[in-house]
Amino acid sequence: IMRSVFHTQKKIDRVWDLKGSRAGRRAGAGDSVQKDLDILEEGRRMRFARPGARAAFLEQLARDATFMARLGIMDYSLLLGVHNGEEDDDGDDDGDDEVDGGAPKAGGNPYETPRDHGNNRKAFFGKKKEEPERSNTPFRRGIMQRASTAGDTKVGNDGFRALEVHDARGGSSAREAGAGDSAGASPPPALRAIPESPVPPPVVKRKSSMPSSNAVSLREDGGIEGYGVRLEDGALAKREIYFCGIIDILQYYNARKIGETVLRKAAGNSGQDISCVDPETYGKRFVKFISKLVEE
Repeated sequence: IMRSVFHTQKKIDRVWDLKGSRAGRRAGAGDSVQKDLDILEEGRRMRFARPGARAAFLEQLARDATFMARLGIMDYSLLLGVHNGEEDDDGDDDGDDEVDGGAPKAGGNPYETPRDHGNNRKAFFGKKKEEPERSNTPFRRGIMQRASTAGDTKVGNDGFRALEVHDARGGSSAREAGAGDSAGASPPPALRAIPESPVPPPVVKRKSSMPSSNAVSLREDGGIEGYGVRLEDGALAKREIYFCGIIDILQYYNARKIGETVLRKAAGNSGQDISCVDPETYGKRFVKFISKLVEE
């Protein structure tokens, strides 16, 4: 689920794990994933570019929270990743306003808005590559590193396909490297019964003539286009792309969690601050917290 949230070629510059609670919700020193208190203290807000996107986003969030409350599920999070739209994945500005080192070119505007492009959203946010998309996560980068080490480097960005080709050629897989003197021996029956994990097929972009039913995003990778700065005149600037989804959705409010709620309240913690509360309270607080992070 976490990999599918960041199913994009865009670099994820910042990541937050948001529950809507406060007790213990601060990232440790050196943590790459920040939490609720960190985003509140930073004062960061999300400002969606598409009209009506905020209302549609919060409505879907409320539907999801209501559904999970009915199932007795709590302790989930909104995984939020932000791509800085001022630069693309290769370090070049989508609008050609920057040179090497990130310095603006003469006449370039670091806080440009769609009006600077004649409201041409495609020219503003840009699409540069037509290769199949893969998640830009440590998992994906690890697979790509294995593929490059194996020598199969001319397969675009599809590291899965590179590994499949490499293994089919009898490359140095972990199984072969650890075979030792027992190479060629038949595996035990218990192991033979376990099927190997299938290699995911490459993601192929398909263009459709049907209009998108997604009221929040028109992007193929599901990202939500927005802005990081509101200027004094009310204009929005410093474009960003948000990638988010609800994760950790398998925790029921069972006897252990009920006991944890009682103990934390007995220790003097407020029921509004602790993460472990009943599903209905959890869902309402979760939606209220996220709604305050999304500006009109």
